[in-house]
Amino acid sequence: MKIKSVAKKSIASAHKISAGDELLEINGQPVNDIIDYRFLAADQALDLKLRSRHGKARNVRVRRPADQDLGLEFYPIR
Repeated sequence: MKIKSVAKKSIASAHKISAGDELLEINGQPVNDIIDYRFLAADQALDLKLRSRHGKARNVRVRRPADQDLGLEFYPIR
């Protein structure tokens, strides 16, 4: 899923995740739509697989508080 925006001072911005990046997997599971994202991102320990807007793949490990969102907004899937 392609990231439309990242909230300032969010967990995602602290891990240098940027608008234009693509979220491919969470904890080894593919993220195909917003339902997948919400279900998979509910864990507190997250291993994110991303592809930058320049095509470079990377993994980011995130530990988030139970009450805090990652701060990502996605483009709608057509």
